[in-house]
Amino acid sequence: MLCSNHLKIYALLLLATICQAQEAAPINPAKMDKTGMLPPFTKVLGERAAAAFGKQDWPAARKAYQEMLELDDGNALIWANLGAVEQQAGETKQAIECFEKSVQINPQLAQTWTALGLLLQKQGDTYRAISCFTRAIHEEPEDARAHNYLAIGLWRELRPLEEVNEVTVRAEGREWINFSSNDYLGLAHSIEMKQALAEGIAKYGGGSGASRLVCGTHRAHAALEEALAEFKGTAAALTFSSGFAVALGTIPALMAAGDTIILDKLCHASLVDAARLSGATIRVFPHNHLEKLERLLQTAKGRVLVVTESIFSMDGDAAPLRDIAELKARYGAWLLVDEAHAVGVLGPQGRGLAAALGVDQQVDLHLGTLSKAFGLSGGYLAASRQVIDLLINRARSFIYSTAPPVHLAHALSSILNLIRGEKGDALRTHVLSHAAQTQALLSELGITSPPCPAAILPVILGEASRALEISARLREAGFLIPCIRYPTVARGSARLRITVSALHSSAQIQALGIALRETPELQA
Repeated sequence: MLCSNHLKIYALLLLATICQAQEAAPINPAKMDKTGMLPPFTKVLGERAAAAFGKQDWPAARKAYQEMLELDDGNALIWANLGAVEQQAGETKQAIECFEKSVQINPQLAQTWTALGLLLQKQGDTYRAISCFTRAIHEEPEDARAHNYLAIGLWRELRPLEEVNEVTVRAEGREWINFSSNDYLGLAHSIEMKQALAEGIAKYGGGSGASRLVCGTHRAHAALEEALAEFKGTAAALTFSSGFAVALGTIPALMAAGDTIILDKLCHASLVDAARLSGATIRVFPHNHLEKLERLLQTAKGRVLVVTESIFSMDGDAAPLRDIAELKARYGAWLLVDEAHAVGVLGPQGRGLAAALGVDQQVDLHLGTLSKAFGLSGGYLAASRQVIDLLINRARSFIYSTAPPVHLAHALSSILNLIRGEKGDALRTHVLSHAAQTQALLSELGITSPPCPAAILPVILGEASRALEISARLREAGFLIPCIRYPTVARGSARLRITVSALHSSAQIQALGIALRETPELQA
């Protein structure tokens, strides 16, 4: 039986789906304010405009409203009516400009905010659209249309990029400096990457043809796994199609009903989903709260697995791995550490935070991705030989997936060598220097960032509408930093997630600092 919260969520999603499928009703110029009245001195022109609108004679209607504006260009209602005409005439840009002018003059026109939001939503500018719907609800709390379209706006949508060149991206004739990528070392578009992929394609072709246990395992897969095991200091390793697949394959293969999984509250969704799939009892401790973790360990039943990230993906802070490792050893638990955002960036040879702290040999299960600092795709689990042999036979996301293309395994082996070598050291120096520079700029603005400098620097803003508006402002200024909001993070903790790359320049970071300083919503 569904609880009331579940019913509310279901209703909201259903409403959003229905609204999204329907075409927005045209705005009626005669109903753009609460009275429906135009200024008296424009009565004749108003009647002419309304008649033209009714006949869908957009040129005549436009002319009438433009003549009204010649008499009173500070009237918000006339600007809104002209915007409605431009909207119906298919002149979206002009309509947006008219609606923007209208709400600048009179911010209390809820229907104009909604109309503006609809046009921005249609253009794919979700961030500004949500801000408009939110403002419409503020002005008119019972505005059902604004509530409906706000629900639509909360849906995520794909926004294809046309060109990616190191830390700049292009789409729809515009260019942005990208401060949102997880390509921390800037290897995704490097010469070394392109050469390694070309070599792999020339040697192995495209797809692998089958799952690993059928005929999809090639010597290149085994060589990569051997190199990863050596890199992480374990007896063996196993690669998967993605980091998500690693979690979904590993945790249910090792844990079952009667066992206990203890997770940090901020663990990645893949780890949470994998724990649920296992059937084990799940316990959650507040983020990095060691006292609560110990209390949970004291009462845990069956096999016990503690799960944490080393660098947390949305907060950028570090787990107290030394203390967690000590607790897991004291209570005889296993420890899984997801190093997705630390490998390549931290530690000797880029081996991650556990290696940097000297506790890597106390970690039982090393989970990581090959899609962030490595610049490609895939994931891995490094562990004992017994664990890896068990996963080969029990990890469903491994057994029932076609093997990753052989040329990817070949390229990843080359990239791993680069990450472990002198060039990797140089790239790590750059990315950590850029993180420190960004951290200093944020500090000047009164924004506190994590004490452990990795490549992730969140700017926590609270309400989603505020974070979306600031993200949109930065986008207009030439910076791509999407807003992270519920359900990715908790309600009331929407944020900008700034990530730095080894390829960013000091000048680009300084420019971002200036743009942040000049964003009025950030100072509010």
